[in-house]
Amino acid sequence: MEPVTPSRRGLPCSVKCGLFLLVGLIVYGGVWVYHRFKATSQAVHSAENLREIEGALLIYANDHGGHYPDRLSALLLSSDVDPKLFVVDWGSATPAGGSTPQARAAQMDAGGHCSYGYLGAGRTEADMNAETVMMYEADGVNPGGFVYLLYGDGHGSSESVSVAIADIVKTLKAAPPTTSPASVK
Repeated sequence: MEPVTPSRRGLPCSVKCGLFLLVGLIVYGGVWVYHRFKATSQAVHSAENLREIEGALLIYANDHGGHYPDRLSALLLSSDVDPKLFVVDWGSATPAGGSTPQARAAQMDAGGHCSYGYLGAGRTEADMNAETVMMYEADGVNPGGFVYLLYGDGHGSSESVSVAIADIVKTLKAAPPTTSPASVK
C-alpha cells in the first residue's frame, strides 16, 4: 500500500481571496496617497504663484502712487515677471508667449493665459484690507477641492467653493473703488 500524500492543490480559496483583497487595498491606498500628495503639491504651487504675483503688484503700486494696475498683464510690462506664474498645472490656461513684454501682455489680455481672477483694478493700497479679495484661482477648483484666495492685506487662504464665492461676491459688492485704474506706460 502506498502512503497517502497531501494534495498539491495550492492555497484554499478563502486565503487566495483574502490575499487578493489585501493587495487591492494596498494598491488603492498607494494611489490615494499619491493623488492626495499631488493635489496638495499643486495647491501649494498655486499659493506660491499668487504670493509672487502679489509681490509684483505691491512693487507696481509703490511705483504708481499706491494704485494697483487695471489688469494683471501690466505686470508683464513693468517688471520681470515670468508668464508661467499666471497659470496653474490643472487648468486650461497656458503661459503667454511672445518675444517682447508687449507681445506677452497682449497675448495675456486676449484670454486663455491666466488662471487667476484679479479684483484690484481701480483700487489703491488704502482700499485693500483683510476682507478684500485681491486674487483668486479662477481656472477651476484646485485638485484638493478648494479655491485659494489672496486678500488685500497679503494673507492667503484655501477655502471651500462656497466660502470663496461668498468672499468674492462680498468684495465685488463693496463700495466701488474711489480712484480710477492706474495707467500703464
